[in-house]
Amino acid sequence: AIWQTAARTEAASIFEQGAGILDIEAAAERMRGIDREYLRTEADVKSWRVPQKGRLVALFPSELDWTPEGCPYMWPYCHSPLYKTRLPVSINITVAYSRKVSSQLVGSKWTPGLNGDILDVRVSRPARVWPWTAGIGLHFSIRDDASLDERFEEYARLVNKATKTAGARELVAEGTIRFNFADSDGFNTFEELPVRIRVIPTPPSERRILWDQVHSIRYPPGYLPRDNLEQKLTMLDWHGDDLMSNFVELLRHSQRRGYYLDTWNEPFSCLTPAVAARFGTLLIVDPEDFFLPEDVAKVDLLVKQSGLLLLLFPEWYNEKVLQEVAFIDDNTRSFWTPLTGGGNTQAVNALLKPHGIEIGDAVISGELRIDHYSLQLSSGVPLVRLPPGSEVSYGRNFTVLTRKRSRPATVNPAAWALVRSGRGFISLLGDSECLENLTNPCFTFLFDTIEALLPPKTPTLTPPTPRQKLFLSTALLPLGLS
Repeated sequence: AIWQTAARTEAASIFEQGAGILDIEAAAERMRGIDREYLRTEADVKSWRVPQKGRLVALFPSELDWTPEGCPYMWPYCHSPLYKTRLPVSINITVAYSRKVSSQLVGSKWTPGLNGDILDVRVSRPARVWPWTAGIGLHFSIRDDASLDERFEEYARLVNKATKTAGARELVAEGTIRFNFADSDGFNTFEELPVRIRVIPTPPSERRILWDQVHSIRYPPGYLPRDNLEQKLTMLDWHGDDLMSNFVELLRHSQRRGYYLDTWNEPFSCLTPAVAARFGTLLIVDPEDFFLPEDVAKVDLLVKQSGLLLLLFPEWYNEKVLQEVAFIDDNTRSFWTPLTGGGNTQAVNALLKPHGIEIGDAVISGELRIDHYSLQLSSGVPLVRLPPGSEVSYGRNFTVLTRKRSRPATVNPAAWALVRSGRGFISLLGDSECLENLTNPCFTFLFDTIEALLPPKTPTLTPPTPRQKLFLSTALLPLGLS
């Protein structure tokens, strides 16, 4: 009753406002209607065996509109179209069954509408709906349909004919998911979920980025300290390091720049060469968990032999600092010791060892200038070992954190490097905090790096921009750091 009668605001997504603004009077009237519906249902025993639509069951959200018309409420889905070979996109919906405290989802069926046959729809059922509510997982992907390219061309011709302008090569796939529910009395009911999803042609690999999520430890398994030790208002890194939370601006910038991010939630050993070939870039930001030996071997293979671009943004780890940020929690009356630092230096060094790269355990802060970019590093890490021929940028006027106090660094630390490894590149910046800061040009730097190292494979009539020549035109600096 509450979510069915709430009023949506116009400038916030579903993750910010939920169902919308509470309307108490409307919710109370809806609850009285549910009572009347329940009494009618109990009186009409014959209807128990025949499924009745919408009787005492509701879904939230009540529809999925992943087209521009669904924005901003269904952001970021409405700005993230599906395409062939994209990893399945998942969303949870909530079901409320008001007749019994316990019931079951006994069946589901996808009924395609316009272009709906190109969608592959899968449902993850809950074990039961209890108490009163449950979550249902929905997973959407595009089938390998040979006629898809023809449909794009036909849609573009229709738009061109109707508007006298060049039509975008895209489609809208529509359909309905029907969910059937039953309880212990044999009462049957169902509800339908309308679906509209924008579909585009598959982007080239150089415009696709694979985001590593599996190596970010989800809060709250233990005490994970904050990434930026200069922030004193909070002790915990509770944001989740996810594209939907503290790295949401990275997702927005990628959409503006025409890049497409897929989230990887499995070990890298599960990343087959066929799947990896769809992506030009692997983005690892603030890894906190360890990399398995199989993960290290797979990333090494993909970079050196397949030419994958690895972008890595590690965080600090220092044993003495970990001891200093331990504290006694008033709620649990226990001593909290961090599980790791802002990141996991040991794990990062294990991943980078096959490429001759190592990061240190000092905690550094300061301004780093790379060509015309000025990046602010906060509680970052220095690079202490790089292979000969690497490109490197040193920070100036940096500080080092010791005993909860910052002091000037005695040497200028190396804070960014570009390393050629086999057929691929590794770009390493010693801080991930800049990807959370709206005023930091780190977003521009990241995507300019990708454009410089992964130029479009299809020839263009326009000459390369200076941005595309950014790192390739700089002189290589032979390093032999110990």
